[in-house]
Amino acid sequence: MVRPGAFTDPGTHNVAITVYWNDGFDDQIVNYNEDVIQDYFAGPTVDFNQIPNPVSVTSGVEFNNITVDSENRVGTAGAGEEYDWEWNDNGTIDNVNDVPYSYVYSNTPYSDDVTIELCAHWNDGWTDHETCELKQLAIKTTITVVQVDCYYELTIFGTSTDGSVSGYDWQIERSTTSGIAGPYELIWESPTGLDQKEKTVAFTELNYFKITGYVHGTGDTTSDSEIINVDVVCPGEECALIIWNGTGIFDTGGDWEHSGYGTEASYAKYEGTNGLDATNFTAGSEIYFEDTNENDVSDYDLLSMYINFKELETAKDITLYFEEGNSINLIDYLESYNLNVWQRVLIPLEAFGLTQPINLKKLTYSSGGNHGFYLDNVEFVMGATLRQVVTIERPDMDADLAGTPVTSAELIEARPVMDAKWTFNYE
Repeated sequence: MVRPGAFTDPGTHNVAITVYWNDGFDDQIVNYNEDVIQDYFAGPTVDFNQIPNPVSVTSGVEFNNITVDSENRVGTAGAGEEYDWEWNDNGTIDNVNDVPYSYVYSNTPYSDDVTIELCAHWNDGWTDHETCELKQLAIKTTITVVQVDCYYELTIFGTSTDGSVSGYDWQIERSTTSGIAGPYELIWESPTGLDQKEKTVAFTELNYFKITGYVHGTGDTTSDSEIINVDVVCPGEECALIIWNGTGIFDTGGDWEHSGYGTEASYAKYEGTNGLDATNFTAGSEIYFEDTNENDVSDYDLLSMYINFKELETAKDITLYFEEGNSINLIDYLESYNLNVWQRVLIPLEAFGLTQPINLKKLTYSSGGNHGFYLDNVEFVMGATLRQVVTIERPDMDADLAGTPVTSAELIEARPVMDAKWTFNYE
């Protein structure tokens, strides 16, 4: 005889049976019992796929339910209308509830910040549950390059291959032949961060440039590129914010005020009228540049300066710092330790801990040893503006020489006698 039954709760239950029988001579009794463990029924493994993967913004996308129910039980997930879908497009919500396993959800993304969630309702034998799976929508990576005056506004849309985003960065390459076919050489790359989704860059060379934006995440990095023909350039002062460059005709935008150590002198200049003579810059000496206008430097990437060492004690620091952020050692960023040679020093603002710098008021140079140098053209610059002379229009020269490129050394030597009408383009 089989006696049906059911446990009212999970856990360990004892099942016992007593058997009475006669062996032909005497009545006999046999007792038997066994512990039976009643577990909870397992829940389903909720999952779905995306078609196409990735999807372009403003294009349709579908999702198929591929949830697995290991128990294969009637009345659990997969057997009826027990599924909910939720779509969140940068705050715009769409819900479809109580649909069967076979339901195919579809929608169209209008941003690159979209999540899709599938929830299954099931019962473990005693209690109702909800199990959900949330994913970021994998968006095809694209960049846009929009020219505004002589600037270019860069924006990147998209995600890494699994839909996640941990940061963005940019690279800019220039054509070495001035033709669209290239080859191209890397001239600038941005730091990596979420704040790099949008960038402003400027060019001061007429040329073809290849702009590539990258999206990083826990999936594979994705990218998109565009080649542009730069036919409008920015004067050097329009893609740089001058901190200090002496005084004279090359001052545009106004200097920050210089105080502390150093003397402004014409013989100490790299270009323009004056540079800063900081020879005998001994331990404990400090140079200050201060701004009372609280300039917003969020669009700039680098601190740039020209420096000519007369004495350099490489074992000792020259500390640079703003009132905000960290300090750095200037010597770590030198390309050469040669004396009596002008060199350009470029320091990423992120080295100061300033990935989004705003309203920097004071820059300090502090000497930790016996140093001496001339200093000129201290400024914030956009990453793609490498300041080298490309062309000079020379209206007072013979026609066959007009527009001939010159070297930086030739330019420096020529500047004291230049005609004020000459035009300079920098890259």
